[in-house]
Amino acid sequence: MLDLNSPNSGQRKNDQGVASRDGTTFEVGQKRPLPDGAKDYPNKRCHCGTEDPVGISARASIAEGLTIEMGQSSADRDARGNLTHSELVTVLNSENPKGVLSIIVYERDRESENAPSCLEARPFINNIIETTNPAEIKETEVICSKEAVILWRDKLAGKVTVLAGNSNFWAVGCEDGSLQVYSKCGRRALPTMMVGSAPTFIDCDDNWKLLLVTQRGSIYLWDLFGWKCLLHDSLAPLVTSATGSFKGSGVIKVTSAKFSRSGAPLVVLASCHAFLFHMGMKCWLRVADDCFPASNFTSSWPVSSIQDGELAALQADAGKFAMRNISWSSTSSEDKMQTRAHLEAQIASAMALKSPIEYRQCLLSYTRCLAREADERRLREVCEELLGPPAGMITSTPSDSIATSWDPHILGMKKHDLLREDVLPALASNRKVQRLLNEFLDLLSEYKTREPNLHNEQVKVSDTYTGI
Repeated sequence: MLDLNSPNSGQRKNDQGVASRDGTTFEVGQKRPLPDGAKDYPNKRCHCGTEDPVGISARASIAEGLTIEMGQSSADRDARGNLTHSELVTVLNSENPKGVLSIIVYERDRESENAPSCLEARPFINNIIETTNPAEIKETEVICSKEAVILWRDKLAGKVTVLAGNSNFWAVGCEDGSLQVYSKCGRRALPTMMVGSAPTFIDCDDNWKLLLVTQRGSIYLWDLFGWKCLLHDSLAPLVTSATGSFKGSGVIKVTSAKFSRSGAPLVVLASCHAFLFHMGMKCWLRVADDCFPASNFTSSWPVSSIQDGELAALQADAGKFAMRNISWSSTSSEDKMQTRAHLEAQIASAMALKSPIEYRQCLLSYTRCLAREADERRLREVCEELLGPPAGMITSTPSDSIATSWDPHILGMKKHDLLREDVLPALASNRKVQRLLNEFLDLLSEYKTREPNLHNEQVKVSDTYTGI
């Protein structure tokens, strides 16, 4: 395991950890909260081409975007679908022509009075040969300081393209495809890592995970504490999602690559399409897009009703992009179909992003939509998924896959509570589905009468099959 001598090395989950459906915990909390007094720190010391240069975890890059072009034949790609170097162009940030990068990291404890640490990478100026042209940079000096006092420094060959850091480690990537990881005190904690091309986007969580996207479109996710690669894939599958000026050209522009709040890699394109890599399914999921221009929720997504909602923000951006490129004509029936399909997509996206508040909001909107249309078939399916198997099956033998695979909770919420408090009241708005409403009210009552004895029955079943 990685020996980064840090007081936080044993802390594997913070107070804002998010539990997944399979019981594992993603160690990413609310991204980049600023402790009190953060705004007082001089902003002029932050040089970056991306967001989040200041916080409990911070990142910076000289690139403001990455343009990817797909080759014409499969021979242009390797077995992983990675793209050749000639097919990629990095757009440098014109506001930072000298290639100076810096990030500021605060202590995890917000009540700590310790000053933040600043990591800065700047071209090494030789007394004999001076240059201000980034293309001529041969060496970069990495300096870590606190309150204008230099804590440690190091020198790397080549130009630094990305920086990231938190209370446990620092990471510095160079244009020659190398990545150097430092301990908090400046020790080279890992041998120099080679990723094949210049790091373009970088991000880290509050603990030990590091995300990296290279100039060739490769994406990596590491657990630095355990010396493990959790993900090595490519952005090539996203090229087919090109829209706007890139549509049909086999070209996309990546504007952001970072951790989502659930801890999974999240990539956003210039088209405002957002993609989440699902670690369980091992593929990219499109969680926000402009595919439903006729939906009633495209231009009126209730961002204000869900404070800091990750999905709402992504979808609002996609909606704005769609409105700028509006060119459709639709009928009333098509509007209804797109609205329903849009809400279904949002429910699934909220599940993927592990956003319980947004999931509940989308579920409520979807149920009301189905109730207005008296779509009894879809309403029944929603109610059955939340109700679960018949009450008697829950205490049946472990060989019954239906009973044992059903989880009474979703994103930390009780499914029966969602059914009782949100879904069934929505059904009451239309008398055409009154019979369906009464049916599931009776089923919920049956569950409720069995709940006092349900736990004891489950214990007996468990004891019976312990020796098998």
